[in-house]
Amino acid sequence: FAAKGGYNDESHNHNDVGTFILYHEGTPLLADIGVETYSEKTFGPHRYEIWTMQSDFHNVPQINGFSQSYGKKFKATDVSFKNTISQLNFNLNLAEAYPEQASCRFWFRNYTLKRASQPELIIEERFQLKEFKAESKQHFIVSQLPVLEREGKIRLKEKGGKNIYLYYPEMLFDVKIEELNLTDKRLLSSWKQDQLYRIILANKKKMLTNSYQFRIVETKKN
Repeated sequence: FAAKGGYNDESHNHNDVGTFILYHEGTPLLADIGVETYSEKTFGPHRYEIWTMQSDFHNVPQINGFSQSYGKKFKATDVSFKNTISQLNFNLNLAEAYPEQASCRFWFRNYTLKRASQPELIIEERFQLKEFKAESKQHFIVSQLPVLEREGKIRLKEKGGKNIYLYYPEMLFDVKIEELNLTDKRLLSSWKQDQLYRIILANKKKMLTNSYQFRIVETKKN
């Protein structure tokens, strides 16, 4: 597991404050797509027109209809980290990574990685908006084809005697699963496959404030 805070003007920035990646048995499960072959556009004023440089293609939310913005002032705040034998905690406020138009008072994200006999990653969200403008969405980039087994439960991986599931609050979200076709030579070389997948969880209701969690759990097959 890895996650980041920082700000959106770092070297090789992707407008991805608060994103995370998760590996299972040495291979990507929740992924960072990476970068396409470098071009003049990569280092020019149109850098953030490139899809892999946009927050909507990272494991972070779209808040009130807005993606993250570029610039040093768009940053994580209230960052804390604690690592013990039993679990890891990483906390941050994402609100300032988004433009003022997102009307976000705060958006706290808390990662808890539990190191038990049954590993689990819990992602807790707690937010408050000044006004509602559009539905907020959660994005999860995954390396294998996800399967919606039922509302609230998405299978991310099936291998041997194990399954890995993403659990989400089905009363709050509609689900959409998209194919991300890889055509760039650098991405194809990195991934050795021509598709990744994006899970989009869109709010069903207008919400100014709420709290909820996502759980990624490894389970043994019955």
